[in-house]
Amino acid sequence: VSTQSTGSSGINAEYGGRVVFTLGEIKGKEGPAVVLFEVNSINEEKVREFLSPKSELKLKLQNDIFYVFHLNPPAWTNSLKTTVIHPATEKIINKFTQKPSYLVEESPEIYNTVTRPYILDHLTDMQWVDNLLSGKSEADRVILRKHDPKQGYVLTADLKWDMSSTENLYCLAIVEDKEL
Repeated sequence: VSTQSTGSSGINAEYGGRVVFTLGEIKGKEGPAVVLFEVNSINEEKVREFLSPKSELKLKLQNDIFYVFHLNPPAWTNSLKTTVIHPATEKIINKFTQKPSYLVEESPEIYNTVTRPYILDHLTDMQWVDNLLSGKSEADRVILRKHDPKQGYVLTADLKWDMSSTENLYCLAIVEDKEL
C-alpha cells in the first residue's frame, strides 16, 4: 500500500490524534484505498520497555522541575494497527475526509419528516451489517449475541478496538430489528 500526497484535501485525524486516515493505493490493483493508522494502546509492559536501557532518551527542554524528552523506544513497541479499505468508493472516501462540524437541535417532528426519510433513502450498502448479524463475518469479534426478531442484538468489538486491552475498549451494538 502506498499513500498519495493528499495535501490539505484529505488527511483526517480523530480520537485525539490516535487515528489518522489517508488516501492510498495498492500496487497492482485498481481503485483507491483508504488507509487508517492507529496508535496501539500503551500498557504496563510497554511502559517498562520505554523506561528500560533499550530505549534512547534525549533531553529537549528543562525548566525547573519540568523535563521534556524525546524517547526512541524499542521498535516492537512502535507498532501501528493499520486498516485498509479497498476498493474505496467515493462514499467511503467522503466518510474519512475532514469536514466542518455543525450542531443541530432536532425535534421529534424534524426527525420523522427529515432525518428518518434521509436515512432510509441512503441505506444502500449495509451488507456488512447483515454479514455481522448472520455470523458470516467477524464472528470472532462478537462479545454477546441474542437472537430474536424484535429484541435481538449483537454486541461486537468495533474495528477501532485492538481487542488486547480495556484502555481503548470500543464496542458496537447492532439490533436485529430492521425497522429501528
